[in-house]
Amino acid sequence: MKSYCVGVDILKCIACFGVTALHFGRNVQWFAVAVPVFMFISTYLCGRLFSEGSWQELLLRLRRLYVPFIAWGMIYFAVLMVYEHTFNWRILLTQLLLGTPACPVLYFIALLASFSIILYLSGHCHCRQALMVAIFCLCIALQYSGLNAMLFDGMQFDVKMVLGRFLELLPAAILGYGYYLHESRMHNKYIVMLFVGLAIFYFYCVAVNLPLGCSGFSYQGVPILLGTLGIGGVMLSINYKVGAFVHQMATLTAGIYYTHLLVGKLLEMKIGKQRGWLESIAVFCLAACVVAVMKRIRWLRELVR
Repeated sequence: MKSYCVGVDILKCIACFGVTALHFGRNVQWFAVAVPVFMFISTYLCGRLFSEGSWQELLLRLRRLYVPFIAWGMIYFAVLMVYEHTFNWRILLTQLLLGTPACPVLYFIALLASFSIILYLSGHCHCRQALMVAIFCLCIALQYSGLNAMLFDGMQFDVKMVLGRFLELLPAAILGYGYYLHESRMHNKYIVMLFVGLAIFYFYCVAVNLPLGCSGFSYQGVPILLGTLGIGGVMLSINYKVGAFVHQMATLTAGIYYTHLLVGKLLEMKIGKQRGWLESIAVFCLAACVVAVMKRIRWLRELVR
């Protein structure tokens, strides 16, 4: 496999904190790019493994996704069942197959589905890049035309969230794999300057929309994707070493992603339901501590890898 890119560590930390801030912060539009960045970096890394023939590493990575998906899905379902004093077989089945909005592993269904499409196109289609561009444009068209909402709004909430979210995140996955395919050209200083401009443009759009109360993909679909490419491109172009602390935090990000909702809810029980930067930082740091402890316990380590 190619030498490890330190920008991956930085991207993981930024995206993970962004997801935490989405759930426990204010003015969450600033962090709408967090999950698309996760998709971008995940398909970028999986693309490297697949394209270089590292099947063992690829299967190990998918296993590391699916084991926590099942385990944390059951944990969140059990907590929800105790909290609401109900047991619903439909919800349990949906959780095991698709994930639910109450559990952060919902993201992994979109990732697995996106990467399956990318793998198929890469292995069976001569015009794979043209097809990926076509799929990318189709997803954007579905969002802005309102067809995405029309197709799924009538379904159960936990189902429509999975399907609708998938069409919103698939373009970010394609961007990540496309970055890998053309990585050798991406470190040109003019390309990096373009990435910086895209990132600035995204934050400008957020600053403009924030006072208007506009949020979500309906208003920021293209800017979010441009911001994803810009932030991802800038970070992946970094070629200097980062401190051991950043690298250590990057190894905890998957576990923080799994546990931050539970940690946040427990914190809210103690201090009340508050939203802001300090609360987001507190949840992020507490979840990191919980994950660091879990990594030292052999039978819990697999849940937070």
